[in-house]
Amino acid sequence: FELVGHDGEPLVDLTVEELRALRHWAGPDGIDPGVGSPDHDDGSDATARRALVARLVEAGLMVPAGPVGTPLPRLAPYDHTNRVRRAFAAAAAEADRRERRREAETGIGRTRVIPVSFTSGPPLALGLIVAHCLAHDGGRLTDRFEFRLDWEWDDDRLEPSTARPAVYLCSAYVWSHQQVLQVVRAVKLRSPASLVVVGGPDAPKRDGDARAYLDAHPEVDVLVRGEGEQTAVELLDALGRDRDGRFDLRWLASVPGLTLRVDGEVVRTADRERMADLDAVPSPFLTGLFDTYLEAPLDQVILETNRGCPYGCTFCDWGSATQSRIRQFPLDRVLGEIDWAARAQATVVSFADANFGIFARDVDIAKHVTAVKAATSYPAGFGANFAKNTVKHLGPIIATLVEGGIVNRGLLALQTMDEATLATIDRANIKVERYDAIAAEMRAAGLPFAVELMMGLPGATVASFKDDLQQCIDREVEGTVNPTTVLVNSPMNAPEHRARHAIETAVAVGPGAHALIIATETFTRDDYAHMGALRRTFLLGENFGVTRHVDRLVRHTTGRREIDVLEQLHRDVVDDPTIGARHPFLRALLGQRSPALVIPVSWRHLVDDLLGYVAATYPTVDPAALATVGRVQHAVLPAFDRAYPQVVPLDHDYAAWFALVVEAKEQGHGADWPDRVPPLTTFGPGVLHVDDPHGGARRNLGCSVDHGPLLATWEHQSEVGRALFLAADQDPGPR
Repeated sequence: FELVGHDGEPLVDLTVEELRALRHWAGPDGIDPGVGSPDHDDGSDATARRALVARLVEAGLMVPAGPVGTPLPRLAPYDHTNRVRRAFAAAAAEADRRERRREAETGIGRTRVIPVSFTSGPPLALGLIVAHCLAHDGGRLTDRFEFRLDWEWDDDRLEPSTARPAVYLCSAYVWSHQQVLQVVRAVKLRSPASLVVVGGPDAPKRDGDARAYLDAHPEVDVLVRGEGEQTAVELLDALGRDRDGRFDLRWLASVPGLTLRVDGEVVRTADRERMADLDAVPSPFLTGLFDTYLEAPLDQVILETNRGCPYGCTFCDWGSATQSRIRQFPLDRVLGEIDWAARAQATVVSFADANFGIFARDVDIAKHVTAVKAATSYPAGFGANFAKNTVKHLGPIIATLVEGGIVNRGLLALQTMDEATLATIDRANIKVERYDAIAAEMRAAGLPFAVELMMGLPGATVASFKDDLQQCIDREVEGTVNPTTVLVNSPMNAPEHRARHAIETAVAVGPGAHALIIATETFTRDDYAHMGALRRTFLLGENFGVTRHVDRLVRHTTGRREIDVLEQLHRDVVDDPTIGARHPFLRALLGQRSPALVIPVSWRHLVDDLLGYVAATYPTVDPAALATVGRVQHAVLPAFDRAYPQVVPLDHDYAAWFALVVEAKEQGHGADWPDRVPPLTTFGPGVLHVDDPHGGARRNLGCSVDHGPLLATWEHQSEVGRALFLAADQDPGPR
């Protein structure tokens, strides 16, 4: 077994026996090379094992962590999870003690209200609900209910939590719904008299869907439709018990916004109007409800500055508030919550708004984020979904974030640029040309920028999907490409809409189901498979940068669009076994089925394979130009054995040539730039400066292609590289 370096040179080779020994050493604890694995004898002596370790250390495959036998330090995410879990366990134990004292003094036992959520930080929705309940009518509900602040669900507390009947408030999202159901099933097994209330974006609202859900999930008693704060208050206020002390759900028939089971029958109460005054809901951050999270630094804090969305895209159910008036939280409250996030040492602050930047005050919010970062070093990152139909405030927001050293995600939800598809998904009122202005703002500020596309939208075709991908290339922006999922409460899931567009999904649409659209009236299942292959090849070639520069040269020489070049590449090396056999490294990369992306032996072999393929497939490409671009393509790709920074000499100044390409595209010549840029071979010698200041070589090898450009890229920093996601002063993490 041989490990090959970036330049194709052998770094280390292992026999089967040595590989077996290495496997048994690859655990989470420290190893003693003089002893080997305590539960395995590989038959080698201590001297041989020490020699193997020395070779692995020299090759960079093994890193000394301290004296022999010293345990390796825990990874930060693991350590954070345990610190938070211990903090919540301690807080829960103290709450138990307080409640026992209170009950002994008053003789009254309160009903517990227990939140159930699965998030990587403070659960915003449940926090708002509990904060509103605690503040209602001067705290009157606390006379009857003990509101638990055990935000981090812990299976170890299942037994004490179910000692007597309680109310469980569950916030369900498509990615967490099955976990919620697993917990409440366990709750009902131990405490059948407990009341389970499920709300959130993935709780079905249509009458037929809700009835089917309650029939399929007897462990759920009540569904909340829409915003939950006022509904939860009225539900608890109205909740009564029968003569046997069990919860009597007949008392809830007058509470709007519920679908529930009463005496074996499903009852749907009146719809509830959205809250007009968001200020009536206290902040769970500013009232201390989330303070246990201050025990350990947070990866992310999610906040709201407003609610609502004026658009009605059929695939979307943004907070159950599509085509609704936008309501704002008070500005001083938002700024205070940003301060709290800095206290929590949150790496990223994200806003769960549909259109951040739609209001002038959003500039002030961005300014406050940067001021807090300057004073505290937190947050390092900022995430928002920008306003879709206006750029008026985006320029000042971007300038503020750049000056403050804040990383901006720069993600714009474009979804598609095809007019027919836009009309089909009711998105034609969002002007596509606005995105060009936004893209120019982001590029001028030197910020990473991507557009969000969707694969499998009703109305789309293979041709329109290819055009969407090509337009990203023509604009020199990256594109995330998400398969279209039918959300249970989206307009797309209406029976008449699904029938009209002949929508087929991989699994049945329902709560907790990732129901990917795989066919419609405009594309077949085979077409969808073709689009999936295009998507993966595009993400590898463009976003991860494996073929990006070679593709530009082929486009300039032949006139073939880059997406057509990528499509042909996949068809040749993956689908054609004869051609694929001649290009095994390309086939290994493009055809791998593992979600973890790995180097196909060595980038040197891959790039040589790619150059050979291009020379054979496009014989008009100038060999001298191809050789120069090959050096560039090889230089920008990561490998753990490389040394940085690196200066790469080039026979032709590719950086100057590529700058002209970008300039032509920015001047509106995304499609005809080859006519406006001279041949690469007319440029004299140049150099390329390559660096890896953020540890991307180690961070992103092994990641998934689905991580997208905002989380991972393989292209290093250079004159021809795109803006990197990490801030210049952000810790690159373990190397």
